[in-house]
Amino acid sequence: AYARALAGYEKALSINPTNAMAANNQANVYASKGYWLREQGKDPGEAYAKALAGFEKALALNQGFWQAQANRGVVFEAIGQPHKAIASYEAALTILPGEPQVTGLLDAARAQLMDASPAMRRLAAASAAIARGDYATARPLYEQVLAQVSAGTDANADALLRDVHYNLGCVYGCIPLDRPL
Repeated sequence: AYARALAGYEKALSINPTNAMAANNQANVYASKGYWLREQGKDPGEAYAKALAGFEKALALNQGFWQAQANRGVVFEAIGQPHKAIASYEAALTILPGEPQVTGLLDAARAQLMDASPAMRRLAAASAAIARGDYATARPLYEQVLAQVSAGTDANADALLRDVHYNLGCVYGCIPLDRPL
């Protein structure tokens, strides 16, 4: 499936080399391949490198492409570069201030850099699961965060509630109705 998707985007880019959306989407395929390789215990390095190069290409073609900035941040997190991830998320938010999903990713990345609360760590894990398209893993993590916040056990309640409610809605909206969790 990855090869067919990559070939399709390669063809699109050969026809229109200035298509930033095709470059971004091709980079997302490489990123997804990297997540899959990592889950299989294989080296995702080449796939992640190609993903980052693709996001850079998309941004060179369209500097206002906030999604490419955010996607680049997710890959930076996957390769263990949280400071670069944070910079990418912040750049995305300068383009589209207040975008809830990017705000959630930024909060989660920042939480990984500090001694985060259990709820913030769960939020970070859920955000990473969503970035991989793993909604079945993300849903219970978000629900655990809501339970902790409802119990009054987390000092970051306001930020957590904002992000969790939005992202949990996305999770429910992304799960096919015929697929149980």
